[in-house]
Amino acid sequence: MEEEGRKDDLDGSIEYYHKALKCYPCDHPNCSMSLENIANALKLRFERLQGADDLETAFGYFCSAAMHLTSPIAHRISAARKWAEAAWTHNHTSLLDAHSELLNLLDIGLFLHPSLDSQHEFLNKNRGSFASDAAASAIQAGKPDVAV
Repeated sequence: MEEEGRKDDLDGSIEYYHKALKCYPCDHPNCSMSLENIANALKLRFERLQGADDLETAFGYFCSAAMHLTSPIAHRISAARKWAEAAWTHNHTSLLDAHSELLNLLDIGLFLHPSLDSQHEFLNKNRGSFASDAAASAIQAGKPDVAV
């Protein structure tokens, strides 16, 4: 699907991801993963076919996946990272929100790892220039006070 991005394949994957999401109760831990899958497929369809509503809808799904409270923190961080990357790539207005949520989730992740060793391992798994990227997006949005 990703290599060729044929419309039928993309439409089919989005349909199946929606069906998978409907199989879970709304508070199921796998919802975030399903929401992220839908977002990724919509973003890809936008990038391949320029569907008018696909990108905006994808950002809504990325946001929902990142903020799904009963999903594992790792799934939520993954969704927030992809949300921030896509918002940066497509110059989307949700960029600052994506970075803010990502930093919040990383903070929660550190809290959930009580020992110094487990915090170190968590940070190694979640490397990136998140703080500087968040500051850059705040400055770009004309909010230098948020960047500090």
